[in-house]
Formats: sequence, structure tokens, C-alpha cells
Amino acid sequence: MGSITHGTKPKKQPNQGRSKAVRVLAILLALLLLVPLVMQIVQVSSYAVTQQDIDSLSSQQAQLEEQKGKLQTQLDKLSKQENSAADRCSVLNDQIDLLNQQVDNTRAMVDDYTKQIKASQKELKAAKAEEEKYYDLFCQRVRNMEENGSTSYWQILFGASDFSDLLDRASFVSSVMEYDNDVLDGLEQARQKVDATTQALQEKKSSKEKALSKLEAQQQEINTTAKEAEAALKEVRDNRKTYSAQLSQMNAQTEDLAQEIVTAKSAYAAEQKAAAEEAKRQQKAAEAEQKRQEEEARREQEAQQKPSKTDKNQNKNNKNNNKNNSSNKNDQQKPSKAESAKEPTKEPEKQPEQKPEETKPSKPSVSGAAVANYAMKFIGGKYVWGGANLATGVDCSGFVMCVYQHFGYSLPHYSESLAGCGRGVSYANAQPGDIICYRGHCGIYIGGGMMVNALGAKYGIVVNQVNTSRLTAVRRIV
Repeated sequence: MGSITHGTKPKKQPNQGRSKAVRVLAILLALLLLVPLVMQIVQVSSYAVTQQDIDSLSSQQAQLEEQKGKLQTQLDKLSKQENSAADRCSVLNDQIDLLNQQVDNTRAMVDDYTKQIKASQKELKAAKAEEEKYYDLFCQRVRNMEENGSTSYWQILFGASDFSDLLDRASFVSSVMEYDNDVLDGLEQARQKVDATTQALQEKKSSKEKALSKLEAQQQEINTTAKEAEAALKEVRDNRKTYSAQLSQMNAQTEDLAQEIVTAKSAYAAEQKAAAEEAKRQQKAAEAEQKRQEEEARREQEAQQKPSKTDKNQNKNNKNNNKNNSSNKNDQQKPSKAESAKEPTKEPEKQPEQKPEETKPSKPSVSGAAVANYAMKFIGGKYVWGGANLATGVDCSGFVMCVYQHFGYSLPHYSESLAGCGRGVSYANAQPGDIICYRGHCGIYIGGGMMVNALGAKYGIVVNQVNTSRLTAVRRIV
């Protein structure tokens, strides 16, 4: 009995060890499933909207704000320059108005003096004409006296017949001579007066003409200065207008960028929420798988324990009925039969589905070129987060999954999982049909450094160049 009991205990120990090992293995597998999911909540984001994209937009916004500040400072300087230039133009215009008035007044005075000089010259001409007329009469009288034989006043006097006649002749000659002298003196004085007046007018006119010339020179100079000031003012205003237009454009860009940031943050938050929900779902699936494995391990343990009880009862019957060597042999054979019976009851542990097995082709003859050509038929299609229908909309991993599903391949609907499907190849050896993997994004390589992918809600399904700097893996399925 002691030997039988001793022989039974070692059989239980391996069973219990295997059971514990199965449970530990199940827990480890569950933990391994949970760790990537936790990382996915932090890292996974849409290719179209990433935290890096949001940071880039915020950086652009900061740069725009800095440029706007510099422009505003320049505009403030230009505004001061404009005010100063406008004040200078106003002062110059006032000076021009004053000079124009002075020039007009001086011109009017010169014109007046010109008229007076003309009148004086006309008067002088008349005086000269009168003097000449009287002088001509005087000369005519003298000529008449000479023609009558009297050559001089003395002859007139010596021609007197008596003293009384002499006195008469002397009085006449004296009167004539006095009249002639008076007339000639008056005419000369009048002429001199007119001549002096004309001279004075000429001097005044000359003075005013000099003053006018000086004023006109000042007028020309200040007009030139005013034109330069107006040109400077126009340049300042043009510059301010240009800078104002640039500032308005930057303000519009800032508003658009701010709206884009809000939209990007909203999309990013939605994507993060969706990723978290997907991670939660997969976590629940992993927990369910863990429970299933634990239940399976428990059942296996129970199945392993039942034969041990049978062996114990069998040994007791054999001991009571027969203690000969044959019964001992039967006792030795029965545990082996039980053990052989136990082996079929052991169900193989269900291991987590291996990703390479998920990608096992149902159509080995499919080529990568055929996959790429089929994928390109959907260029322009709609992007839908979590979508898995090429007709109504797909996301990046849904697009790859649906394309390969067409050829009989079952791939996971998750970009990070796709990075482990098939076999890895270098980008230098990439062929059409290979899966291009980024962190949080994927697409199908079509050759020539290009890929077709569901890029985001803004773009849909498009063809773009492979970004080798962000490349994490190239996986070949066919």
C-alpha cells in the first residue's frame, strides 16, 4: 500500500506542474496581448492627423504670429513716418500758397508800374512834342524877322525913329524874349518832371522785377521740395499699404491655421478615442481568451485527476482480491492503460493565432502585381475611420485588408498587426503588392517609390510617394 501510494503521488505532481504551467502561460499570453494595446492607446494615430502634424501646425502658427509682430512694428514706424511726411507736405503747401500770393502781388505791381511808365512815357513824349512845337514857332518867328531884314533884336532897336519908338521896340523885344524864355523854361521843366517821373517808375519797376525774380526762384525751389515730399509721402503710403495687405493675408492665414489646428485636434482626439475603444475591445477579447484558456486548463487538470482516482480504486481491489504476482502485474499494466487512455483526453493547447498563419494564401498563384493593380482601381475612394468596405469607405488598414481579402487572404484590420504579417523584406527589394508600414499607417506598394493608400478623410484613397524616413517595415504577403 505504501508503495502504491508512493507510486501515485509522483503521477499527480507532473499533472499539477503542467496545469500551473498552462495557467502561467495563459496569463503571460494575456499580458503580452495587453501590453501592445496599452502602447497603442498612446502611440496609434491616423496618418492624416498625428501629434507631430498638430505640433507642426502650432509651430507654423507661432512663426506667423512672430512675422505678424514684426510687420505690425514696421507698420507702426511707417505710420509715424507717414504722419511726419504729411505734416511736412502741409507746411510746404502753406508756404507755396503764401509765395504764390506774393508772386501774384509782385507781378501785379510790376504790371502797374509798366502801365504807369507807359503813361509817363506818353506824357513825356507829349511834353517833348509841345516843346518842339513851341521851339519851332520861335524859330519860325526868328526866321520871319530875318526875312524881313531884321537879323537881331539890336537891329529892331536901332530901327526906331525916335525915342518913344525905341522904348516901344525895347519893350516888345523884352516881352518877346521873356515870353520865349518862360515858355521854353516851362516846357523844359515839364519835360524834366515827366522824365524824372518816368525814371522813378523805371527804378520801382526794376526793383519789383528783381523781387519777382527772387520770389519765382523761391517758388520753383519750394515746388521742387514739395514734389519730393509728396513722392516720399506716396512711397511711405504705398509701403504701408503693402504691409497692411501682407498683415491682412497673415491674419487670414492665422485664422485658417487656427481652424485647421482645432479640426486636427478634434480629429486626433476622435482617432485616439477610437484607438482606445479598439484597444479596450481587444483587451476584452484577450481577457476572454485568457479565461477560456484557464477554463481549458482547469478541465484538462480535472481530466488528468480522474484516472488517478481510478488507479487508486483499482489498486485497492487488487490488494483485497489477490496479492500474487499476477495481480501486481495487472496493477502495473492498468496504470499504463490508464495513462494511454489519458493521453487522448489531452487536448492540445490553443495557442494565439499566429499572424503568418493568417496570411496563408488560398490562391498561391496570385502575384504582387495583380494585388497592386487591383488596389489602384479604388483611387479616389472614400476614407472612413474603421471602414472595411471598398464601396462605402475604408481606413488605411481596412483598405489593405479588403484588397487582400479579394484574393483570398485574411489579414487583420489593424496597421500595427499588419506590420507583423507575411515576411519582412528591405525597402530596396520592395515589389508591387508589398505592404508599406508606418507607425499608425499602412499602404500597398505599386513600384517606382510610390504607394496606394487611404490617406485620410481630407484626401481619400490616393497614390503618393513612400516616405522612407517614416518607414517602419515592408511586409510581403504573396
